[in-house]
Amino acid sequence: TNIHEANANVNWWLAELGLQPSVIKANEPVTVTVNDEDLDLGLFNRDSLSVNVYSDSDAAGFQLTLTETEILDEDGTSFVIQDSGIFEGEIIFTDCSPIEQQNNICTTNPSAKVLAKPGDTITVEYNDYTLPFPDFLVDEHLTLSTTAKMSGIKTPTPTPTPTPTPTPSVSTSDYKKYTDDD
Repeated sequence: TNIHEANANVNWWLAELGLQPSVIKANEPVTVTVNDEDLDLGLFNRDSLSVNVYSDSDAAGFQLTLTETEILDEDGTSFVIQDSGIFEGEIIFTDCSPIEQQNNICTTNPSAKVLAKPGDTITVEYNDYTLPFPDFLVDEHLTLSTTAKMSGIKTPTPTPTPTPTPTPSVSTSDYKKYTDDD
């Protein structure tokens, strides 16, 4: 009987999430980066993943796809093995709401995906599912999030002043008193 001993190294990484710049301006691209080496699933192709992006003014937000960054050879051509584990994507925010657009108050950037008013907190969330067993089960995940502020001063939404409803008033001085002297 032959006995062979073998060792295997199993590595896992917690993902890292980044957002640049930390102060965001309307209609300017913002780069979202996830570093998750566990999600480098194919050595010969660039993988992708999704993050959720939302703001105080747009709770539904947008699901942004990030693509693994390309590894280049010394001559600038694409390297055969693509295993950076770094995923990037860009998103543009608008501060022009659909109602403001309808009223021709402003126009939005056609590439903008999320509404964010000045002073809003912008949140990016990524669910890391590639966590080590037995600490985490197959369907469990760790949600990573990062935030940034939309530039500008947050102004309160004006509350419309109700128009007073006129109430008819009757004045007794408008009536003449008639008496019958007969």
